[in-house]
Amino acid sequence: MQNGESGKVTVSNLGTRGRFGNHVFQYMFLRCYAKDRGLAVETPDWIGRYLFGVDDPLLADPSAFMEVRQTGLTLEDCHIANATEDFSFADFNGFFQYRTRYYEPHKPFIRSLFAPSEEVRRQLSEAQNAFDALEGPVAGVHIRRGDYGYGPYFIAPVEWYLDWLDEFGGGRPVSVYLASDAPEAVRSAFGKHRVVTAADLGADLPRAPYFPDFHFMTQCDALAISNSSFSFAAAMLNEKADVFMRPDLAQRKLIAFDPWDAEPLLRNAMAEDHGAAFMHPRRNAKLKTRLKRLFGLMPK
Repeated sequence: MQNGESGKVTVSNLGTRGRFGNHVFQYMFLRCYAKDRGLAVETPDWIGRYLFGVDDPLLADPSAFMEVRQTGLTLEDCHIANATEDFSFADFNGFFQYRTRYYEPHKPFIRSLFAPSEEVRRQLSEAQNAFDALEGPVAGVHIRRGDYGYGPYFIAPVEWYLDWLDEFGGGRPVSVYLASDAPEAVRSAFGKHRVVTAADLGADLPRAPYFPDFHFMTQCDALAISNSSFSFAAAMLNEKADVFMRPDLAQRKLIAFDPWDAEPLLRNAMAEDHGAAFMHPRRNAKLKTRLKRLFGLMPK
């Protein structure tokens, strides 16, 4: 303790490191860690204050905290998760995307943290009514394209999702909620299925335009995600579905997973090792250039 204060912890870069899925896991870790150890929390002014109505005291003096940096990505390797002592007045720096059995004891608490705020519910109310009126069951599908196509962030073929939808629907058309950063580029591939997007529902949230996709993935009756912390976090918060699928590049298909006992990001295969179909065209072009240079086919 310092100066007689109760212990407290923070993540001073909350909301600025990575994208929204990363922010969810950072905040999830911070609040669970503090709850387990009876510590107070301070946070910067991040988008969660608007989306979830969280009202933690604002981080006033970052210099009062000592940085504690995550040194291992996995639950087994991370010294923070396995420390025998408590970190008080710590400024945690990391992603904290542990295998989610770490978070499972806090499931009700976590789901309460990430419930949409009253303001967001009001703004999405008409879209929610339209979603609730969809012919069920509704299968959520997350297709990520724009910033994917390298390393573990491979481009998962739409065909994998279509194979699963045929199995899920018994060969009949299924209502599909399509969450994607490129919905119009992939929508037509779903053919016979009844596809709806956030735009179709009239969901409009200018302060966080990505959030309707996140929210409606939590409302689906089944969910097939990308290899992405964004849709994995939505799966954790989904209380309706009992079928969760994800793309596995090593097996080249969707596989079942338990949102509360799985790695949020699969790292068992890299896009570059499996060919151009799983890579972003720009990444593929750069790889071809490197290969040409390697074999003396163009000047260095």
